Amino acid sequence: MPMNFLGIATLPRIAAESSGNPQEASRILASTLLVALGAGIVIMIVLGVFTMPIASKLGASASLLEQTSIYFRYRIISAPLFLVSAVTVAAFRAFQDTATPLGTAVFADLFNMALHPFFMFYLGLGVAGAAIAQTAAQLLHATVSLGILIRRGWLDPAHLLEFPAKSRLAHLARDGFALTFRSLSIISVLNLANVAASMRGSLCLAAFEVGPQSF
Repeated sequence: MPMNFLGIATLPRIAAESSGNPQEASRILASTLLVALGAGIVIMIVLGVFTMPIASKLGASASLLEQTSIYFRYRIISAPLFLVSAVTVAAFRAFQDTATPLGTAVFADLFNMALHPFFMFYLGLGVAGAAIAQTAAQLLHATVSLGILIRRGWLDPAHLLEFPAKSRLAHLARDGFALTFRSLSIISVLNLANVAASMRGSLCLAAFEVGPQSF
């Protein structure tokens, strides 16, 4: 995702302030979280409005369009949660803690695995159930990660009420440009392959998705 730069670009800045100026590290983290939340909401709205037209332009069949509509109706809610989670993972790494984000990720994945069959088959929600399960797992991951950061004193909740300073936004914009360009290049290639697969039907598209996910 192009917005992954939020975590990557913020990591070294938090690490530089973590020992000498923890309050500034908290402010940097809070500012990035607010940007991530705002960007996620924008992405959620854009995808909610344009998912179907984009899918149609990509050559998706009528059956795929129906399933896409059902899936994205619930899945796009997790866009802000995904970006917030990415920033929290970077924050843990900045504070030289790699065990906690691994643990929260495994916990969320297990939760996701348990919810999938429950929603899809037991409740009979099908594709919608899969989307709800993933969104719920993303919410759990973001909430638990934020709670741990606050409990350890690495994030002051009061800083989340402050509007991000222009200097911090400028740092994000500058550091994120190259990373965003790289991500967009990769996504463009994958989307072209996705178009080619979708034009050959739902079975071919499903088979194609296995490749990127495995990679």
